[in-house]
Amino acid sequence: MRKAIPVVTRLAITLRFLATGDSYKSLSYLFRVSDSSLSAIIPEVDVALEVCMPKCVLNCSLTANQGKYSYDPVSKVLVWDIGRIELPKLPNIKGTTTSHTLIRPQMK
Repeated sequence: MRKAIPVVTRLAITLRFLATGDSYKSLSYLFRVSDSSLSAIIPEVDVALEVCMPKCVLNCSLTANQGKYSYDPVSKVLVWDIGRIELPKLPNIKGTTTSHTLIRPQMK
């Protein structure tokens, strides 16, 4: 009987696929997992990302093509709950951020 693929490995495979767009064949060599296992693992992993934004960011106006996002301007944390990945289109989030920068006058 084979050992189950650990949750940590499943998440690493999915994140690597999302970040690089590598083929299943290259991922199977990298993680030593069969192509058929990859085709079952990647769509079934639920993904949620939490990003700590810099302190200068005041607000975010974003559009996600998958899942839902929320931004807390007090704690400066962006949470994007993607859910299950729809393989024909990879998750994407884009938009604008409002930031505050301090400009110091030059000394003469």
